[in-house]
Amino acid sequence: MKRYLAWFAAAVVGAAIGASVMASLYMRVLRAAIPEHMTTLEHGQEYSCMLSLAVLTKLEAGDTEHAKSMLAHEVASFYHRPWQLDAPQRQKILEFIEATKPKSSVLREELSKAPQ
Repeated sequence: MKRYLAWFAAAVVGAAIGASVMASLYMRVLRAAIPEHMTTLEHGQEYSCMLSLAVLTKLEAGDTEHAKSMLAHEVASFYHRPWQLDAPQRQKILEFIEATKPKSSVLREELSKAPQ
């Protein structure tokens, strides 16, 4: 009986040490991942802001065709991007793009181009 108790105690101590090591590694990974994610979000917001500003400037200047082209290019970029194809939100957006495509010649033209 003492032998089983010793094995059980060793297993408990080993599990505690393993859990401690895994927790410290996990926290290290989280501490690295969170700032990276925040940086990615910031870059996305900066890009969105600059695109919006450029389109707004074109619209204010009366250059609607160039503004439409810029926006259509962004939609086509999303449309041709292969990742997360089965995500429900992506499917809704793709349906909306398909519904908009017959109404916009600029969008149809951009979507017909080969993906970059």
